[in-house]
Amino acid sequence: MRKIIISAVAMAALCFSVDAMAQNTVQKINTLTTQCDKTKKECKKAAKSCKSTVDAVTSATAQTKSCCKQTKKAAKAELKESKKAVKTELKRAKKLTKAELKAAKAELKSTKMAANANLKTAEKLTKQTVNSAKKSY
Repeated sequence: MRKIIISAVAMAALCFSVDAMAQNTVQKINTLTTQCDKTKKECKKAAKSCKSTVDAVTSATAQTKSCCKQTKKAAKAELKESKKAVKTELKRAKKLTKAELKAAKAELKSTKMAANANLKTAEKLTKQTVNSAKKSY
């Protein structure tokens, strides 16, 4: 009987010990569950923040691509317009050069004619002067 009582007391002590360990384990599980819940909430917040950042970056990338496309298109158009303006200017310059050359030739011809006329006049005057001088002597 004593052995049964001792065994019962030992069993009771063991039960208290197991019960305390179980309660301790339950407490630890509850603490870990609370921490896990907090971590989940923080994770959800971070995921939302991350998603909004990704959305913002995606939007900015799309806007940048669009802007680059427009800039490239405008640059091409400007280059085309510039080339056209240069061609037009070259044509105009060629025409001007031809006109200037024609005018210079005409001026040269006119100057040559005037010089020839002056030369003839000078020769005439020289002859007259020479003839006058001969007659004087």
